[in-house]
Amino acid sequence: MAKVIILSNTDGYYALAKKSLNSLRKDNILKDEGAAYLVTEGCQWDSYWEQLLEGSKVVIIEWMG
Repeated sequence: MAKVIILSNTDGYYALAKKSLNSLRKDNILKDEGAAYLVTEGCQWDSYWEQLLEGSKVVIIEWMG
């Protein structure tokens, strides 16, 4: 499980988060400890999300609307 998870419902913020995570990985600052997810309108909050978030140290939520 990722230690830092970023959730967003906006394409722009999600793209920026992915780009930042990739840059940190490229520079060996962050390994596989971070993940970003785009939460869409039809997203079901079920056991998948529970398992994904379980064990995370930090969850960042950027939400518009």
